[in-house]
Amino acid sequence: MDVRLHDGMLCARTDGTIPKVCLLCGATKDVVRRTQEYPIGASYGAGAGAGGGVVGALVAQSLRGIDRMLAAMVITGIVVVVAIGAWMAHRATPRVAMALPLCTRCDARWAEGEQRRTWFVLALGVFLLLTVVGIALDAMWLLGAGLALVLGLVLFARATDQAKRFVQVGFVQKDEIGLRLSKEIAEMIVERARRRAEKENTASASAVGETSPREASGDQKAKEGT
Repeated sequence: MDVRLHDGMLCARTDGTIPKVCLLCGATKDVVRRTQEYPIGASYGAGAGAGGGVVGALVAQSLRGIDRMLAAMVITGIVVVVAIGAWMAHRATPRVAMALPLCTRCDARWAEGEQRRTWFVLALGVFLLLTVVGIALDAMWLLGAGLALVLGLVLFARATDQAKRFVQVGFVQKDEIGLRLSKEIAEMIVERARRRAEKENTASASAVGETSPREASGDQKAKEGT
């Protein structure tokens, strides 16, 4: 089968097809397929971003004795370079594509969530910039503004169920992806896949059974003609 259950995850073959059951709500009607690309293995983008923040803060501390404007420019440059490097590393990671079944409602929520995620990333970049510049300039109001921004971001994400708009991924391999779904939805998908496999096997067996007598009859006529 193209899917299986393992460690509480729905494991789907990247070259297979997931049955038409919405991965988010379990609906079986008005289901479409959304093609998503996932990087194989671990992604180091988040780690690089966090590392860049730490390095920026350390540099800000070491530049406290020089001109504050120059210190802010240096820190900003470091943040930009780290962000670009993390983005390039993320894009260079090999990826696999998977067609995910979603009902039209969940697909629309997914698309809206992706648009919001872009703004979240930009807001986090602003937070990081406010933090390192605030440290460099000893400007507590910048640090406060950055803290208020990230708190508002977290509250907004929780209020709009941002994380629930997407299918959470446990692992990504070249030939298989692990999806974290509810137990009920995962079991429904596996059962449908099992039925589909049984139907295909039955159809194949029937085709072989229908072909064999014809071949035997043809062989018999060939012998009689000889």
